[in-house]
Amino acid sequence: MDYYDYGGRTDEQRRKQAEWTEKSKEGIRRYWDNITPEQREERKRKAAETRKRSREAEEAREARRRSYRERAQKAAATRRRNNGTEHMSAADLEWYKIVKRREYQVEYRKRKAQERKQQRAAEREIRGPSQWRNVPGDPKGSKPHEFRGIESYILHRRKEKFWAYVDQSGGDEACWPWHGNFYYDHHRGERSKYGAAYFDRGYTTGAHRVAWMLTHGVYIPGYLVVDHLCNTPWCVNPDHLEVVTQGENNRRTHHREPEITRQSTSSEPPWNDRWYPFGRRKYDENGELKENYRDHDIDDDKIPPLPFDPDDYPADRHIHFPREPLEPPNFSFGPGAVGPAPRQEPIGGYVNEEPLLADDEEF
Repeated sequence: MDYYDYGGRTDEQRRKQAEWTEKSKEGIRRYWDNITPEQREERKRKAAETRKRSREAEEAREARRRSYRERAQKAAATRRRNNGTEHMSAADLEWYKIVKRREYQVEYRKRKAQERKQQRAAEREIRGPSQWRNVPGDPKGSKPHEFRGIESYILHRRKEKFWAYVDQSGGDEACWPWHGNFYYDHHRGERSKYGAAYFDRGYTTGAHRVAWMLTHGVYIPGYLVVDHLCNTPWCVNPDHLEVVTQGENNRRTHHREPEITRQSTSSEPPWNDRWYPFGRRKYDENGELKENYRDHDIDDDKIPPLPFDPDDYPADRHIHFPREPLEPPNFSFGPGAVGPAPRQEPIGGYVNEEPLLADDEEF
């Protein structure tokens, strides 16, 4: 096993290094032995000049450092004389520095806030005008909400890229499926039904929100939500979207019209269906329910049947009953028994075996 020294080298490596050093020394000795005395004196003179130049350069660097220190000390003394801290003790001087540092930080924050304010003012000049809107769900007497305008260059850039992922072949009245990225539902462990789209400057939000903003040219306030009038989460048709408050969106969730909730009968978007919100192709060109989907016990054939049979889901479905009733135990009383053995409760023992004697007959 090789021995490692502090430099991390093995014995073999240290041996090779010693050989190379010895070869170098031998070459230097041969060089000095083979040159003339004049050449030897010339090399010594050049070496002395080199050492002198190095010494002078180091002295010049040290002189510059000394001058910098003296200049800094004079500047510090001047500052202390101007600030009135010339006769302060060391502790008072440290506290004075802390106070001044805090004041500088406050002034720095104010200056940065003013710069941001000026930057926002400059952006508003190139941004569209703000719109003041009342949205459904606002209480009476509430002020309208400010929808800030979107910069023109963002609208031009995002419109070209966003609508390329939208299927508009169904027409203006149909839902427009989003073919881009989708959110991931960590609670369900599967892909969500709501699309996700990049807007600008690392700002990613719902695809339906981006569709509404690009259509109207204004930002949606962060505390407002977009309601799908078609009850189709993957739809990005601006005509099917409406900005509402969170409370109004919660109320509408439980008060949808029957024809709006028909899409729940389908788990996947029907890409080739003209009746996008209504699930599978259950309706003809006139909007009538097809014959094989009709429930003739209901007069209004436009109401689709339930996606499940209520009889298959009883209220006590959490109780599991056996499929076949259990048969009573069968006891065999030996080969001499005629006919099937009578069914009776066992006195003791196991099924299909000779019964055990009673306690009073054992002895």
